[in-house]
Amino acid sequence: MICCYCIPYTLLWENASLTINDSLDSNMVWFKVLLDTGQVWATNNEPVQLFMNGVPRSSFSSEFNFTLLWFWLFGPIGAYNLERWLFALIGFFGMFSLLSKFIIPGNKNHLIQAGVAITFSLYPNWPWAGLSIPGLPFVLYAFLNLRAGDRSRANWIIIAIYSFYSSLVTTGVFFGGLIVVIFISDLFRKRKIQPFFIIGFLLMVVLYVVSHYRLFLNFFVDQPFVSHRVEFGRQGYGLIGFLKYFVDKILRGNEFFLFAVTLAGILMWNYKEFPKKFTFTLLFILITSFLSSFISSKFLENITAFLFQLVPLNLERIAWLYPLLWSILYALSLSYIYHKLVVGKYLVIFLLAGQLAYVFAYHELIVSAFSFKEGEKKGQLMVKVDPSYRHFYAKNQFAEIAKFIGRPKSSYRVLSLGMHPSISQFNGFYTLDGYIANYDRQYKRTFRKILKAEIEKNTVVQEYYDYWGSRAYLFTAGDIGYLNVSGNTIELKNLDFNTQVMKELGGKYIISAVKIDTKTDPEYKFLKKFQDKESAWDIYLYEIL
Repeated sequence: MICCYCIPYTLLWENASLTINDSLDSNMVWFKVLLDTGQVWATNNEPVQLFMNGVPRSSFSSEFNFTLLWFWLFGPIGAYNLERWLFALIGFFGMFSLLSKFIIPGNKNHLIQAGVAITFSLYPNWPWAGLSIPGLPFVLYAFLNLRAGDRSRANWIIIAIYSFYSSLVTTGVFFGGLIVVIFISDLFRKRKIQPFFIIGFLLMVVLYVVSHYRLFLNFFVDQPFVSHRVEFGRQGYGLIGFLKYFVDKILRGNEFFLFAVTLAGILMWNYKEFPKKFTFTLLFILITSFLSSFISSKFLENITAFLFQLVPLNLERIAWLYPLLWSILYALSLSYIYHKLVVGKYLVIFLLAGQLAYVFAYHELIVSAFSFKEGEKKGQLMVKVDPSYRHFYAKNQFAEIAKFIGRPKSSYRVLSLGMHPSISQFNGFYTLDGYIANYDRQYKRTFRKILKAEIEKNTVVQEYYDYWGSRAYLFTAGDIGYLNVSGNTIELKNLDFNTQVMKELGGKYIISAVKIDTKTDPEYKFLKKFQDKESAWDIYLYEIL
């Protein structure tokens, strides 16, 4: 099953349609640019000039990152492929080890142990957080070993690798919270402390500080800038909205899990027995889902905004633990069904097959290559298939653009229109725009001067930038998006961008995936149209006058 899931990545290679959002539009380029510019080991305050007129090195991933190592060894697409295989294998063996030793041990449960492990290993998780999700079973397995008094070297190695190959802000903080909950539970129930369990936790804390040292320096020691994240904001949910959000969190994508858990719960009620593992896991999911949903409600709006300014941590990311917790709950439920019902074996096989079909249906390549996306203009289908990696980055086409301009790329700045700036960055162009998760609030405000008159025509676009702003893009009032592939008929008129600010920041050219009417917008001079068979874009190059 792992081979069936991963081989398409290897066979298609650069012709694979990979996820664009939070992937090709950002993370893929962040790693590549650090290597291309030789700034992997640069100091925190040294600017990475290709991004938004120079974003500090501290805004990017630490050099102590396995993904960065794979990029260096195998290149972007090679690293991406390696990690697809690596994550699936680690996820499978980690979950199988966890289930077979601590959750549902015994030879009679091999079918469930393997079945749940394979569905977990193919879970469609975000590819840029390393082992944050795929490695959770292994690291929990290591901690439970320490809790049981097993001091073997493998446990310490697993904890060390996870601390360097996962994200502190997406899973590390919350997994640490789970370990603390287990520790407190043991303290009250058993009146006993296992010292190696505590040492393992402290080791993880220390190693996270080392692996994420740039983040800690940035926020707690030598803050080089005020992050744009302090201006994050949104309209909180009301009572009905909050309850819908909570229910949706529990229901979405968990249909097979919920059926098994509900049936197992009914059987447990009938037999008057509720295993502690089942109860603890279910309550942890329900309580944390409720609380993280409540945090998003308007009732706590001011409090959460204040806390976010102190430490910009998204508490809703506790949901990153749920693939692990739902899989544990699933295994416990299936085991109970298997042993308590006459048809339990067949029901278990059906539920595992259904969950396996679900994860294959949401395979990244299937979602990216076969999902039809509705355009913003009157329901018109503007994009039917996501571009492949090769067509998205269009290396030949951008090499031709650079040759046409004929100047050193460092001597001018470009902006993108109707397409992601990451494409220009991937090809070595210096951009005024971009997508960065953490950058200087002052630059966000400066860039807004370019957008001001244009985005104030559209409240949705304006709030998207003002209350988030991680994408500093040339947003248009018509909201044309940034995936306008070749053959589109969009022509923009009466743009109200502030070209004077563009020029003050060094902006010289606009690389556009759509036409600009230079009669209504004479401040842009059309230079040339670029087309290439290995590109997803028709590129219109404009000079800013």
